[in-house]
Amino acid sequence: MGKSLADIWRSGVIGTFLAGLTFLLPVTLTIAIIIWIANWFRSALGPNTFFGDLLTQGGARLVGPEREYAAYGLGILITLLAIWLIGIFIRSRAKHRLEMTRDWFFNQMPIFRTIYKPVQRVVSLISEDSSKEFSGMSVVRVKFGGVDGAEVLALLTSDQIFHVDGEEKVLIYIPTSPVPMSGGLLLVARKNVHQVEGMKVDDLMKIYLSLGVLATESVPDSLLSSKRTPQTQASLSQDTSSRES
Repeated sequence: MGKSLADIWRSGVIGTFLAGLTFLLPVTLTIAIIIWIANWFRSALGPNTFFGDLLTQGGARLVGPEREYAAYGLGILITLLAIWLIGIFIRSRAKHRLEMTRDWFFNQMPIFRTIYKPVQRVVSLISEDSSKEFSGMSVVRVKFGGVDGAEVLALLTSDQIFHVDGEEKVLIYIPTSPVPMSGGLLLVARKNVHQVEGMKVDDLMKIYLSLGVLATESVPDSLLSSKRTPQTQASLSQDTSSRES
């Protein structure tokens, strides 16, 4: 009797709740991310912040300091227009030469270059020329824990080999779900890293973004088992039932 009531509770109340949660979760997460981005911009660029005051001062030259919010909005419009005009100039001129001049200028500053160089590299990864930056990266399988251990899909950042305590190691990046960019870098033994042929960086990101749901659509056929037969399906169901009991 107790087990029957527990089954009804799980399949009825909890099942219905999970169905509603699953339906609303994508919308809720989307709205939450948009709100987080908006709050971040407000805390960094909003009124009464350093950059916000600069924007307000720029707009106040046209509408007067007494109209603070109008001056702030006008300052944003002027800034967006200036960025757009810079983009037109860069696309119509020698972009490579301008980028070299910019990089040279900031790299001459001892304090700025420490922060500027890694930031510039990250920005280049998401720019329109990111294919050149990703060309040195490849999807790999990384073995942890010996023969019966786990394998993780990761990114091999480059072919550079590091010698640590007499052992050859490589630098890999392991993404996390559902935000792949919040992963970590690890130095692992070269012998435990295996190339995944036919799999692109975008495919790997799809797997982590979808919490593994898109794994069968993203991994190459070499990593997929043969199509399930009734026998294998029955075996999987039996194993699941035995674990639940």
